[in-house]
Amino acid sequence: MEFPEVNYPVQKFADIDTVIYRKRITCRSPNQFYYQAAIYICKGMLLLYGTIIAYESRKITVPVLNDSKNVGLSIYNIVVFSAIGIPVTIVIQNDVNAAFAIESALIIVNTTATMLLVFVPKFVLLKQGEVQISVALQGQSGMSGLGSTATATQNVDRNVIQILRKELKEAKDREENLQKENDQLKKKPEEKF
Repeated sequence: MEFPEVNYPVQKFADIDTVIYRKRITCRSPNQFYYQAAIYICKGMLLLYGTIIAYESRKITVPVLNDSKNVGLSIYNIVVFSAIGIPVTIVIQNDVNAAFAIESALIIVNTTATMLLVFVPKFVLLKQGEVQISVALQGQSGMSGLGSTATATQNVDRNVIQILRKELKEAKDREENLQKENDQLKKKPEEKF
């Protein structure tokens, strides 16, 4: 563990007989690069995983659940802010106040933009009335405590529901036919060749 010191120029004030000695002491490790690289790699893998999930869920037809575009924009913002912020803070690390101000501003702007990109479209859908959310808290008999259920209903294309019902009916019919065929094969006596 190392504790390098950085001494700044001395400031003298002749009118008030004051001298200011500024010094910055930091804690460094010889393996600091490896720890930071491991953290950046883990965060990069999480961003990559988020990108894959957003890409996989892009075809969801339910507007409330399909926020892959917004998640993609959020990931893009994170990458851009990181690409700007990391080099800038490395370059100006000797100016503690400026580095702190820039890091804080980038973090606040980035998290605010991400939260707005993810949640504002959901509130817009809620405001437009396309989504109605009702939360009911009800006691359940025989159990202590409250059970909460949240239901979300929305205007879904009726054709999609009819197609799904038709496919379900066909699947049930196929299952019944296979079950009958299986029963008939079990009843048949074994034939010898």
